[in-house]
Amino acid sequence: MWTEEKLGRRINHLRTDEILRSGAAAAAVSCPFCQTMLRDGLKDKGREDVKVFDLAQLTADNLAD
Repeated sequence: MWTEEKLGRRINHLRTDEILRSGAAAAAVSCPFCQTMLRDGLKDKGREDVKVFDLAQLTADNLAD
């Protein structure tokens, strides 16, 4: 988690660019590290309007009572 890339582009920027190219207003992830990674990438690119959700929480929030 704390390893920094030495060559090439940062992985969070690569994944962030993929989300931005898709035109999606939100993304769902299944691990806390991915959520942090994407939120940081979106912040770096000035796109905090794109939301990143935890898949389990998103599912739980939408279950019928």
